[in-house]
Amino acid sequence: FFLRKKYSSLFILSFTGIIFTIFDFYIIYSDSFILGFLIPIIFKIASKINRTTNWRFRKLFTSLLVYLFFIPFEIKYYNSINPFTFIYQIIFTPLFLFASFFTLLSLYGLPIYSAVNGIVGRLSKIIKFFSSFTFEIYAKPFGSYGILLMILLFILLLYYLNIRFKPFLKPIYGIFIFIYLINFIPFDNFFTQEVTFINVGQGDCCLIRNKTSTILIDTGGSKYIDIAKDCLIPYFKKRRIYNIDLIITTHDDYDHSGALNGLKEHFIVKKIENNYQNFPIKIGNINLYNYNTFISNSSEENDNSLVIGFNLCNKDFLITGDAPIKIENMIMSTYSNIPCDILKVGHHGSNTSTSDAFVKYLKPQEAIISVGRNNYGHPKDSVLDILKNNNIKIKRTDMLGTISYKHFSLF
Repeated sequence: FFLRKKYSSLFILSFTGIIFTIFDFYIIYSDSFILGFLIPIIFKIASKINRTTNWRFRKLFTSLLVYLFFIPFEIKYYNSINPFTFIYQIIFTPLFLFASFFTLLSLYGLPIYSAVNGIVGRLSKIIKFFSSFTFEIYAKPFGSYGILLMILLFILLLYYLNIRFKPFLKPIYGIFIFIYLINFIPFDNFFTQEVTFINVGQGDCCLIRNKTSTILIDTGGSKYIDIAKDCLIPYFKKRRIYNIDLIITTHDDYDHSGALNGLKEHFIVKKIENNYQNFPIKIGNINLYNYNTFISNSSEENDNSLVIGFNLCNKDFLITGDAPIKIENMIMSTYSNIPCDILKVGHHGSNTSTSDAFVKYLKPQEAIISVGRNNYGHPKDSVLDILKNNNIKIKRTDMLGTISYKHFSLF
């Protein structure tokens, strides 16, 4: 049935596409290779599906199918898709091709350069205007095996659409819809509690999520790279985070607050807080307490660092920012007890924080050190020794990357 003369070339095209896909995945592992070989094959198969005499509709339909083929790759590199991208391409690509043709003519001496330049400039302004109306759907990347599965299913879908073989179409449609729903609809956001210490290099950034509530304590920041653009925004898109309910900056050091403006440009941030007088703060079911109430006009910025405690994932967390030992001593003399299962070690493991007395006072089970490559010698051996001598498990972002604690809850 599959090798009828009528469909033999189509079968060869489909079979070749599948072989190239598997060959690339297991041997070359190159997206450029797989796209370079598969695009002509996909376009050829897709162009045979619609046999309408209206060539404009046929071209549009074929282009749409080819665009759908690119979606897994778009998600892989951008962690999102823009549903209007295809419409913009259909509208503006012919216009730019038209302008490019006349630009080439101007190279032969025709006095049309200024006119073409004006047209291209106006087109650029129009595109810039439309690009301001961004609408992105965030999604997790499919992963290598996911992309392989999607490509194989897509080729089979095109093949069965061509030969009008309906028994296999419904199952393939069902698998496609299921995969896209899992990736695009944030189901886990409604049932997950999560505390994540994001690896931002030499800096601090803690993401707190309680189902649909999102809180960020510190944003990280670097003078060498854009932490918001290169790290946080892609990560939040993968986690399908559209809004941030609250951003707390423990203090104004750049490695704790430098990415704040970049985040504000890309996400709706409902509230930003750094005033110790406004605590405790309640967001959803999360109560956030600040234990450093000894804020002064000290020239030492770290003295004014907030020390934030909260309970989530059935654990008590304490984030000490860059609070020094003298603030730790004041906290111990003021509070008889602070619950702490997970301690975010102060000042990236500097010996100016996390005294032995403070560790014995808190009695945490685990210690998180948020640190990257640095010239300060963080974390200091003396701090590591204090944690080890108190039988505390140490987790470091420079060794483990991003560190997460998760808990699933239906209520």
